[in-house]
Formats: sequence, structure tokens, C-alpha cells
Amino acid sequence: MKQVPIIALTFVLSLPMVGCAANPVEPSGVTFLKSAISDRVNTMMTQGLREYSSLPSPYPESTESWVDQDAYNLYRGFLDRRAERLLGECSSALQTTALNGYEVVKFYQKETVADESGSYTVYCWEPAFLTTSHEDISLPDGAFFDSSGRLCGYEQFTYFVVKDEAGDFPTYRFLNADLLNGTGEGTTNELVLQRIKQAFEPTVQGDWAEDALGYYSNYNEVSVSSDEPVAQVLFSCDCAVKDFKVLGVQAIPTESTVLYSTDDLFDCGELKSDCPLLLNMTFFGTLPYFGVSYVDDSGETISYSINMSGMDGSVILDEIVPIMG
Repeated sequence: MKQVPIIALTFVLSLPMVGCAANPVEPSGVTFLKSAISDRVNTMMTQGLREYSSLPSPYPESTESWVDQDAYNLYRGFLDRRAERLLGECSSALQTTALNGYEVVKFYQKETVADESGSYTVYCWEPAFLTTSHEDISLPDGAFFDSSGRLCGYEQFTYFVVKDEAGDFPTYRFLNADLLNGTGEGTTNELVLQRIKQAFEPTVQGDWAEDALGYYSNYNEVSVSSDEPVAQVLFSCDCAVKDFKVLGVQAIPTESTVLYSTDDLFDCGELKSDCPLLLNMTFFGTLPYFGVSYVDDSGETISYSINMSGMDGSVILDEIVPIMG
């Protein structure tokens, strides 16, 4: 793990030991010695702080800033996209135009958890919002202005978790502080791993309509293709999901992986557990042409391509991270 550099000042003062009694009495000259020591310490502190302030800062000007720059550059697209969304969300909630940008002030690796199925890397993360003025800004609970005038704390104690796998665009989740609740020194990572794996499980299921439609009395229907053979796929969920959309998917093969771009075809609003979506579509060859997406509890858009298993012909949802223009 890349270590975040910490600059520290240490002052060492060698003094003769002075014995202590139950009712100590200062020997002659000790008062003068105390005064000399105090003056020397003050001089050293002033000189040291002057030298410290002249050093180039590896972070933005704030004692709360901790950024692993290499890791940030690797995942910057995901982090910046979320920071931009949160900036707009905060501006709207506070009804202000004084927020005019953002900086990521915390991003560093917390830990890695793994089992036989794979590993996940957990990063601490936090953005701060730049402000043109503090006037007329009512701070949300937990938020504050730092020494540089940035609004901090709008999203605190949030973890960025990456599934460690091959590919240019690894799948990821933003998880809240509950991720590490109940864990600590001497405990295993089983609970953390369980929570992470649950977050990466699809909230939406896809099945052949002929196998699942009979379980529902109501459903919505959307058609994206009438080319034969038409496949009918039913999308359902155990808990309602927000902003459910049907996507057009373009697969872009490269030497090492497959990249994906997407277009919104239908905005279905909320997908409810008692009212699934029946999708009429066509499979064209082995590469996906269609997909679905929804917004999870953290506000992130989760996207899947719709595929058919070459083993048993079942419907498979493969998570994709669309390339960002």
C-alpha cells in the first residue's frame, strides 16, 4: 500500500535531571534556568514552523487533506463524476450558487479483503466544495468550512470499494460507514466481506418471461427490437429500485478487454417488486446489444449488459462500466 507522507517536527532538549521531593523547593538559579529554557523552546518553535511553512505541500492547503495521488489518478473518472454530482446536489439543497468547484481531499487505501471468490480494495474518500462566499450558506449537519474556505463534510465516512479483476474499467461501489461497523482489532474480515459482496450482487434479476411471468398479475412492457427471433426477458426485483432504464449497448473489443458505451432507450422510472418489466428484444450474435441500469442507495448508476449463457441458455446480467465521454 502506498504510504501517505507525513511531515513532522521534533524538538529534542537535553537537560540535567532535577530531583523531585514530596514538597519540592526550587534550588537557587532554577527560576533563571526555566526562563532560559522557555526562551529557547520558543525560538526553536518559531524557527521550525518557519522552515515547515516554506516546504512544498504535497496536498491542497488543509490539514484534513490526505490523497494517494497514484490511486486517485487510477480511479479519477469515477471519483470526479461522483464529486460533480454531489456538488450539484449540495448546491440545489442549499439553494446557493456560491459552490463553484470541488477537490478530493481524502483518498487512500484502508484495507483489502478477500476470499476464494476474489478480492476487494477499500479506500476512504471525501470531496470538498470550493466556495466564492460563505454568506447565505446554511451548513448541513456535519459540514464545516476548513481553513481554506472549502465546504467539507457533505459526504464523510464513505468508502470507495473496487473489485480487483482484469479490465480497464473495474466494477466498484460507494458504501457508507456501516461497512466497518462491528469490526476492529482482533476480528476477521468476514463481516466486511459479506457486506461488500452483498453490495456487488445485482438488485435486479433477469429471467425468461415464459419461466417467471406467471408469478405476477401486473407488469409493464417495452419493446426495443422486433427482429426475429424475439426474446422476452422479464426484469424483477425484491426491493424497489430507482431510475430503472433500458439501454442500448455498443461493445467495443480491444486487444485486452471489451469496452462499452451506452444510450438510454427507455426511462421506466421505479421498478417495483410487484410489477416487473417485460422486455421484447433480440440477441444479435455473442456481443450484447441491450442492457439495463438503475440507481443504487448511494446514488451511483449501476449498469448491466443482457446476455445469454452458452452453457444452459439462461439469461445472464453482466455488470459493465460504460466509458465516459
